[in-house]
Amino acid sequence: MTPVYQTIVDPDHGNCMQATFASLFDMNLEDVPHFLELKDGWFPSFYKIIVEKGYDYEGGLYNKKLNELRFPGEPTTEKFQLENIKDLQGVNGYFYACVYSPKYFDPAKGYTDQITHAVIVDKNLNIVHDPNPNNKDVKYPLADEIGHNGIHYIFVIEPKEPGKDPKFKNV
Repeated sequence: MTPVYQTIVDPDHGNCMQATFASLFDMNLEDVPHFLELKDGWFPSFYKIIVEKGYDYEGGLYNKKLNELRFPGEPTTEKFQLENIKDLQGVNGYFYACVYSPKYFDPAKGYTDQITHAVIVDKNLNIVHDPNPNNKDVKYPLADEIGHNGIHYIFVIEPKEPGKDPKFKNV
């Protein structure tokens, strides 16, 4: 993993996702699409790079505590909890994760409609790279309340099994 920093810090147009993806796959920022510009069409570009790099997207892991706060009374599937990261390989042991933006978090909005921010974590759920160069030693929103350093979602990107077709063939 080679740290790449975002060049746009903006709540509606930032490129933290682009920089995190470039970092995770040891790519130059210019070689990764600015996913936010692709709006709802970001996933095919995201997925194409994953497959080209020899990985597949297996879904996500969620922060159980945050889901309980966001969706009271709804069950959380044990299979998809952050703690299950221990069973995964990731990209050389690293994972693409989401936190609430330290810069744009608005406590008045509660647990929904918040601006998210992309980071890289290790298997111990430590944030090992934040692409925003201004976020050195920052405490992420809701870290005390939901635990896991404020991580609320992890994209599960795993090495592709030899001979196995990509999960999303029509993307």
